[in-house]
This record gives sequence, C-alpha cells and structure tokens, in this order.
Amino acid sequence: MTASTRHRMKGSTAIALTALLWAAPARAQDVATTLGELGRLVQPGESIVVTDAKGVTTKGRLARLSASSLEMRVNGDDASPSLRFAEADVNNVVVRRSDPIWNGPLIGFLAGAIPGLLIELAGRTQYEKFSGGAAVGLGGTGLLSGLLIDVLNRDTEIVFLHRSQARASTVRVVPLLSRSSASLKLSVGF
Repeated sequence: MTASTRHRMKGSTAIALTALLWAAPARAQDVATTLGELGRLVQPGESIVVTDAKGVTTKGRLARLSASSLEMRVNGDDASPSLRFAEADVNNVVVRRSDPIWNGPLIGFLAGAIPGLLIELAGRTQYEKFSGGAAVGLGGTGLLSGLLIDVLNRDTEIVFLHRSQARASTVRVVPLLSRSSASLKLSVGF
C-alpha cells in the first residue's frame, strides 16, 4: 500500500467518524395537554385515533377542533357521521403519519455511493481508469433500500394526552472519545 493510498484512507476514515459523531440535539416530541394546543400539531383531514375516558378507541379523520371539543369523521369522508368529543372525554389522540417518499432514496443513494466511491478510489492503481462502478452499484442498492424503507415507514405519534397523564421525558446523548475508540452514551428518562 502506497503512502498516498494510506493518506486517502485515513482521511476517509476521519470524515466517516466525524459524520457519525455529528449528533443533532435530541428534541422531545410535542404532546398537547389541551385541545387548544392540539391545533398546532394536527390539521383537519389527518387520520387520527381517539381513545376516550372509558378506553374505547375510535379511528377516523379530524373534522374540526376547538379549545373545548374535537370533531371527527369515522369513515373519513364528508358524508359519514361525525363524532364530537369534549376535552374531558378525550384520554389521548394518536395521529398516523408517513415519511416523505423522496428523502429515503436520496439518503440511501448517498449512503451507498459515497463509500463506493471511496472504496474504488482507495483500491485504484495508477494504471487503472476510474469507472465509478462501485459508486453506482452501491448507490443503486442504497436508493432501492431507502425507497423501500420510506414506503413501509408509517409512524404513529401521540399528540394529545389528558392533563393528568402527561409526562416529561428526556434523552441525552454524550460522545465518548479515546485514542483507540469512539462511542456514544445514550440516556433515556421517563
């Protein structure tokens, strides 16, 4: 292995470790404790699941929301009957959201193409032409994987909890670095 190749591999490793350790701050999920606060978290027409004070769950689409009541359409269309819940009768509200379809393939392509490019550049000799085959192959595999993940990724999110059940949670991420290793310490509190 030549000195130039070793230097490129060290640079690639440093970039990869920096990307892994570059952590965004953890943010707590917003959970409303009043129906007035819920208006900033859900929009009319969104698919929701309401659990009432008796524990009965009802699926539908949000029709209207005020500071004192929530109205939803059970079958999701405008012709279906609507149900109205007073704030005191609502135990929790869960909304079902899906991931945007465009970002998974983009992230997957980049996650595959960049290492493929680095692998090909590191393994190339002065007599070989650059073809980009590894970047295209790994990028294509990442693109398809990202697309599949986005299609299947449906997330349920609690957006309302009755005031007596609201809890605060914390997430703390601390990087641990030494000369021989790098890791993360994750603490979750409920």
